[in-house]
Amino acid sequence: MGLIINKSTSGQSMDLSVPNLTVVSSTDDSAAATFTFMILNPATYTLPAQQAGGLLIGANATLINPLVGETRFNTQRPTFDFNLSNIPIANTTINASAVVRHGNQVATLNFVFTIQASGTSGGTPAAASRVSSVPM
Repeated sequence: MGLIINKSTSGQSMDLSVPNLTVVSSTDDSAAATFTFMILNPATYTLPAQQAGGLLIGANATLINPLVGETRFNTQRPTFDFNLSNIPIANTTINASAVVRHGNQVATLNFVFTIQASGTSGGTPAAASRVSSVPM
């Protein structure tokens, strides 16, 4: 899932490769479900100063691209992914968060999953959204 754009708005480049960019943790408020957040495709480059990199897909791109004026550089990486497993068979809302670190800066990404009971093997996510983030 492409959902993050990294911007090097200072006069310095940003090394976006692991271990400089890492997922510190992922948590949720469900007793049954488990939310995990990970780097799916790590970056293999240093983002030049005053440029933006990172993959956006679908509606994410439509909403964010007009707001990012920086020149794009290698926009395929890094990409992040998440998984929500052991989804309960119940109409419920699951709040989750992931903490991402770049160097000594930390960003918290908050998510809300709306689950609708269906079938016998678990609920089906009816909606998901990133509700807020704390910038690096």
